[in-house]
Parts: sequence; C-alpha cells; structure tokens
Amino acid sequence: MSQQEKYAGLFAAEAREHLAEMSRALVALESEPNNRDSLDAIFRSVHTIKGMAAAMGYEVATHLAHNIESVLDELRLEKRTVDSAVVDILLQSSDQLEEVVVATVEGREPPDPAAMVEQLVLWRISEGAAAPTAPAGETSAADKPARKKVADSKPAASRRPERSAARSDSRVRVDIRRLDALMNLIGELAIVRGQLRALAAETGMEAMQDAVERAGGLIGEMQVQVVESRMVPVWQIFDRFPRVVRDAARTLGKEIEFDVAGKNLELDRTLLDAISDPLVHLLRNAVDHGIESPEKRKQAGKPPTGHIALSARREKSRVIVEVRDDGRGIDRNKVIAKARDAGILERDAEPSAQELFRIMARPGFSTAAKITELSGRGVGMDVVHNAIRGLGGAVELVTEMGIGTTFRMELPLTLAILRALVVKVNGQVYAVPATFTRESFEVHESEVQEVHGREWVDWHDQLLPLTRLQKMFAADSGNGSNGSNGSAEDTVHVVALEFGGSRLAVSVDGYVGEEEIVVKAFNMPLGAVPVFSGATVRPDGRPALVLDVGSL
Repeated sequence: MSQQEKYAGLFAAEAREHLAEMSRALVALESEPNNRDSLDAIFRSVHTIKGMAAAMGYEVATHLAHNIESVLDELRLEKRTVDSAVVDILLQSSDQLEEVVVATVEGREPPDPAAMVEQLVLWRISEGAAAPTAPAGETSAADKPARKKVADSKPAASRRPERSAARSDSRVRVDIRRLDALMNLIGELAIVRGQLRALAAETGMEAMQDAVERAGGLIGEMQVQVVESRMVPVWQIFDRFPRVVRDAARTLGKEIEFDVAGKNLELDRTLLDAISDPLVHLLRNAVDHGIESPEKRKQAGKPPTGHIALSARREKSRVIVEVRDDGRGIDRNKVIAKARDAGILERDAEPSAQELFRIMARPGFSTAAKITELSGRGVGMDVVHNAIRGLGGAVELVTEMGIGTTFRMELPLTLAILRALVVKVNGQVYAVPATFTRESFEVHESEVQEVHGREWVDWHDQLLPLTRLQKMFAADSGNGSNGSNGSAEDTVHVVALEFGGSRLAVSVDGYVGEEEIVVKAFNMPLGAVPVFSGATVRPDGRPALVLDVGSL
C-alpha cells in the first residue's frame, strides 16, 4: 500500500469535518454578514483542505479549493461585501469540493470543476472588480491549478491551525467497524464474567471468588472505556442541519430562524449516524408543513420569521432529541378525516397524540394537497418512526393548532449493551430494557380493577392499563396459563413501563434482578408474538428474549 492510499481515508475524514464546519459557518455568515469569526472559520477550513489536498497530490481538489479561497480573500480584505449571492456560490462550491474529495479518495475520476471555477472567477471580476491578469502566454492563476507556494510545500500537518494540530497529537482515528468488533468481544466477555461468577459461587473457593471479582471489575472497566470510545459529540451531524433548513426555507420563500442546543452532548457513533436521516425529514417537514409563509404568519398575529429549534439533552440513561417549531401545528381533524376515508380509523375513534403520530407514520399516508420537492409523498414520518423504533427508541408528538409542533425522540445512549430488568414469565426468562422501566411493584389480585373489559392497576394514584404477559406468551410457551400468576397469596408482580409518553403495566411471575445485557439481533420465529426486539445470553448460558416495549 502506498503512502497516498494509506492516508486517503484520514484525508477524507478530516476534509468532511472541515466541509461541515464550512457549511455551518456560511449559513451563520449569511445571517450576520459582518461576523468576522464565521468568515475566518470558513477560510481556515478551505485553506486546510487545500493544504492537505496539495500534500496528497490531489490536483483537482487543490485547484477548486484555491479558487474558493480567492473569493474568501476578497471578503476578508473587505474588497467585497457578504450577500446571499456569494453565500449561494460558496455553498455550491463546497458541495462540489466534497464530491471531488470523495471521488478522488475512492479512486474514481472526480467531477470537472470548470463550471464552478468559472462562477467563482466571474464573481470576483464582476461589479467593477479588477480582473486577474497574467503575463503573455500564461493562464491566470484562477484558470489553472495554483502553483505551490513555499508555505504550501510543507507537510499538511504543519499548515493546519493550532487547534487541529493539538488534536492530532492526542487522538487517533479508528474505523468504526473495529470498534463494533471490539464492542462485540466485550459483550461476550461480559457474558463470560457472569458465568464465572456463578461457577465461583458454586465452588465456594474464596480465592477463586476474589480472582473472578477482580477480573469482573477489569472487564467492567474495559466495557466502559469501549463504550466511551464510540461516543462522539452530536455537532458532527447537527452542524449539517442549518444548511438543510436554510435551503428548504429559500426554496419555499419562507423566513426561518434556526437554533441548535446541546451540540456537545456525546452519543454512540452508530446511533448518531442512524438518526441523521430522521432528523432531516423532521426539519424539512417543519419548514414545509410547520412554518407558515410570512404573509400567513402576519395574518395570524405572528412575526413573519418562523422559529425552528433542534436540541439534544441527556436524561439518566436516555438521550432526548427534539425538533420544535412555532408554526401552524398539525390539523387533527384533517388527519383523522383522511385516516377514516382510508379505513385506518373507525368512525367514532378519537386518537391520542401518539396514535395520531402512528397514523401519520403509515407508509404512503399524507395530508399534503400536492407533492413538492420537499415532501408530500408520505414517506417522511414512516422513515422517522421505523428508524427510531429500530434503535429501541420512541417518538412523542406534541402539537397545538396555531402554536406549533414538537417531535420528541427518546433514545438509548448506546445500542450494544443495555441495562435491563430480567423477569420470569411462564417459566421463561425475559429482559425488559431499563430505559423504559419506571418501577417494579406488587399488588394483591383483589386490587386489580376491571373497567370496560380492561384490567387496571393503581400506580402512585394513577390507573395504568394492565397486560398479563402470562396470557400473551402462553401460546409461545405451550403453557395454558389463564393469566393469573398462580402464587399462593394471590400476589401480582407488576412492572410499570413508559414509552413515548404512554404508560403501561405488565404482570410477570417474578423478578430476577437488573443485569447488563448484550443485545443480539435474531429472526422472529414463525407465529411468535411480535413484541421482541432481540435476544441476549444470560450468565447461565441460556438465551433470553428482549421485550420491545413500544410493541407492547
């Protein structure tokens, strides 16, 4: 492998980071044309990419970056002022620079940037600015790859800003697949740790028990370190979204102020990548369907500029990501009417906010009068629903006509290792993700109430609907349980669950305790009750199914 191939992946990763920073800063610069910090950040990003590309011998990327840099120089030297036109050109050139970088690194022929370079040059020589000149017989610097200056002949690392240089000294880039493999191995070690503890307890040998406990502690520490090594700040995808909102707003002729909070919160890399598309759908949906036009906002007594906010925060073992707008809100009557016409909803049914979201998340369901470039085909909410559920998360909808809409996504911190409450049902063991477990408690059979053909239990002065897992799983286990747990004192063991703003109580035969489990994907057996999201192996070597609380 050549040195160029060896460092191509590193170049691509760093270039993408700088391009994301450039995109974010350009959107900020458009709203604050005199913001020198944003302008300097854009210039640093382009200059760094240019230097790295030159060091790698990527002439097309170097050429395009050089011409972008020349436009930025005009702005930095205050020869020209920032306006939407130049921001548009710079955003387009940033997109093409990314295409060139990706194609070059993958060994493909990069797209010809001649047309983009021409736009950049025309902007520089327009409005009375002096055109670049060159000696007879030579092409101007703008029309060919720039010759390397003395400073540009240095290694790429020496030309980077101090912040990047300091970071490269203390960090290394690791392929996410290697971290995935390491996480799987740690998960297997966690299972073996449980088995060793059980064996040590059986032998009763104090020395063995001490050694197993020390080994268990080390495995636990390794697990923590591996989990933390997979965590990255959410700004790595959040910084893309100002551009998404900006472009969508311009397409629709709307005025929108976009705020982002919690960008430094860290999340599992795989999970972070997985929520990128759902967030794009929610943001574009907020721009298209949520925020009204300036004229309609004025008529409704609102300021002409709409507001969309994206935020991330941590709550115990969960991460909450919200997309909020102050637009028109979701028209319940319109959704209900469309659902009834489609036969999805019964005529006399009045769905809750969560049921409303589940209706909207059906494939192909849309209330849009026409299909636009942004939405209307009925796939956005479907993508959001399936992606978040697939991650073991939940989506909660809060909407009010004329006030706005909030989509609240509740996610685990990591995907591979979860804290779970292990319970027994019909002689089998099941794991319930602790993220959605609120409390385990006991009530007497006589305290279970029946109202309108449904059982309910009292939980902190609140009635929760009760689902008997014994009855639900009876067909799978071959157990003819009638729903009672069969205990001599008629005690009902209950677990209170909460998912996406909804609460439910489930009855079990008993509690094994809390454990850290390694979740493995599995194929659902034919005819099984579809309420499982995966499986795990317990310390005794036996498998246990993991309950999908959302399906319950």
